[in-house]
Amino acid sequence: MRFRQKNIALKLAKILAADDYAAKACDLIIPTIYITGHLRITVESIIACTQIPYNILVINNSDHKHHLPDGVTVIKANKLNYAASLNLGIAQSKSPYIGMLNDDLIVTDGWLEPLIASIQHGAGLSNPMSSCGVGITHHNHLEVGGVVLGPDRTELRGDKIFQRGVEEEGVDYELFFSYNPQREKRVFRLEWSALYCTVTSRAVMEKVGQLDEGFGHGHEDIDLSIRLNKLGLQCVMNEHSSIFHFGGTSTNEKRVREPDFAIKAEKLFIEKYNRLLMVIHAGLAYEPWNGASLEKEGIGGSETAAAKMAESFSRIGYRVIIFCECQGLEGMANNVEYQHLDKFEHFIARHVIDVFVVLQQVRSFACNKCLPAGVSGRYRFTLAEVCICKHVEFSLANV
Repeated sequence: MRFRQKNIALKLAKILAADDYAAKACDLIIPTIYITGHLRITVESIIACTQIPYNILVINNSDHKHHLPDGVTVIKANKLNYAASLNLGIAQSKSPYIGMLNDDLIVTDGWLEPLIASIQHGAGLSNPMSSCGVGITHHNHLEVGGVVLGPDRTELRGDKIFQRGVEEEGVDYELFFSYNPQREKRVFRLEWSALYCTVTSRAVMEKVGQLDEGFGHGHEDIDLSIRLNKLGLQCVMNEHSSIFHFGGTSTNEKRVREPDFAIKAEKLFIEKYNRLLMVIHAGLAYEPWNGASLEKEGIGGSETAAAKMAESFSRIGYRVIIFCECQGLEGMANNVEYQHLDKFEHFIARHVIDVFVVLQQVRSFACNKCLPAGVSGRYRFTLAEVCICKHVEFSLANV
C-alpha cells in the first residue's frame, strides 16, 4: 500500500512543496521505552495508510537503537514517562496538528483525515474507534482472518498477530492496513480521551498547556481532558477512523516493575481535583517568607495580607498555593502551600486555576500591545480582567 500513487505523491510533495506540506501537516508523536517489536509495525502502518501530510517523531526512552524507515525523526530521551515524552515531542515539533500515539497500534487506511476534520470542526481532542474499545465505547464485532479483536485478546509473535492463548495460524499484520470493519461511523462526545491515538491542534495545546508529567503513568489523559472541558472544548470519538490497538504492552511491563504505579497516579489525581484551586502570585520580596515565618518575624504588609487571605480560603476548603520568594521555606505552612516563583510558569501550564490573585503589577502580565513589536507576552490572555495598561481585557488561559 505504501507504493500507491497517493502515497508516492505525498512523499514527493514533502520534498517539492515543503512549505505547503508543513502548513498542513500533523506531527505524530510516538513515545517508546520497552523493546516489544510493536513500534516498527506501528510506523509501517502509518506510512502505508496515511495520504495527507504528516511527520513521525519517535521519542526513544530506551537504550536500544531502533531501525526505522527513512524520514522518521528519533529523539533520544532519558526514561521519560508518557506525558513528559509527549511534551518533549510537542516542543520539538512545529506542524499545526499533533497526534499522540502509543507504540503498539496499527492504523488503517485513511485513518488521519477524519480525526483532523473533527479538530477543524471545533473539537479539542479526537480519537478513532479502537479494537480496545470493544464493550466500552462501542459494541462492534471486530475480526480479521479468524482472529477476534478486543481488549487484551491478541498478541504479536514475529510478524503475525494471534488470538491470545490460541496456537492456530496467526494473521499477517499487513492485513490490518486495509481492514474496514462494519460500524455506524458515529461522531460522539467522550467524557475524556484516552491518549492512545489522539489528534489535536497546536492551537489547542497552546491554550490548554502541557500534559502533567507528575502523574508518572496514567491519569494524564483524564487530567488533560478535564482542563480542555473547563475551557469549553470537547473530546470526541470519530468512528469514520478506526485502528487496531494491542493495548497494555507498556503498562503490563510497568505493572511488573512498579506494582503500585496506578495507586500513585490516582492519589495525585484526587489531590489535584478534590478541592477548588486558589493561586496567589506574590511577586518579589526582600527576603524569603511563608506564613509561619511572618508570624515570628513579620515583613511587608502585602505578604501578611496574602498569607492571611490564603489561610482564610484554606479554612473553607480551597487548596491554596502562594508563589513567592520562599527559598528554604517551600512546602506547607498553616495549611497553605508555598512554592518559589520560578515554579510558577511550569505549574500554570498544567493546571486550571479557579481563583487567581496577583499582589503586584508584573510586566509578565501586560497585554501584547504593551510589548515591543515581535515580542509575545509570556502568558495567554482570554478571560475578563483588565490589563495594567487598560488596552485590553485579559487573564491567563488556564484560569
